[in-house]
Amino acid sequence: MFKIITRWIFNISLIFGLIGCGGGSSNSDTGDESSEIVDRSDNMSRESSVPTPPNKKWLNPTESICNNGGGVMNVNGMCLANWENAKKICRASGGVLPTIEMLEKVVTDCGAIIDDVYENSENSDYQACYRREGFFSSPSYWSSTTHESQYVNNDLFALIIYFDDGDESDSVKTFDYDNGLRCARL
Repeated sequence: MFKIITRWIFNISLIFGLIGCGGGSSNSDTGDESSEIVDRSDNMSRESSVPTPPNKKWLNPTESICNNGGGVMNVNGMCLANWENAKKICRASGGVLPTIEMLEKVVTDCGAIIDDVYENSENSDYQACYRREGFFSSPSYWSSTTHESQYVNNDLFALIIYFDDGDESDSVKTFDYDNGLRCARL
């Protein structure tokens, strides 16, 4: 429960720009340390400042597509939206919201084990790998996969991945800005 509350507070802080994680630009002439607004159509990852090659299977929505689709960009240039809007934003970006299996593959291909949160958090090779792939450590990422359980209403929850520790969890689909998204190319 503590982990969920801590992540929720951190995610809210990111949305309102209270915490600047990674990237950002510094303007030495003015001393302005604020983050610049970047159009994601150039396939640049602000966290790593490395272009994402066009043949990669992941898409980052542009700020205009994110905003027009009901999402918001956080200070890192990551689109945050509820689950329904995330699916629409991905379609407008020319892709689809990935399945949980697609997101799990990034975690495992980078050398981590799903839900082995302590080991994954301490694994510097894993931490560097998912960032090279263009994913951020926080917040979590939506999948298109709904939560299958006999205990919950499957219409309310979708599965998510936290890349910082490889944790797979679920989230209420209507939570507006708790989860980010990357789209899988068609």
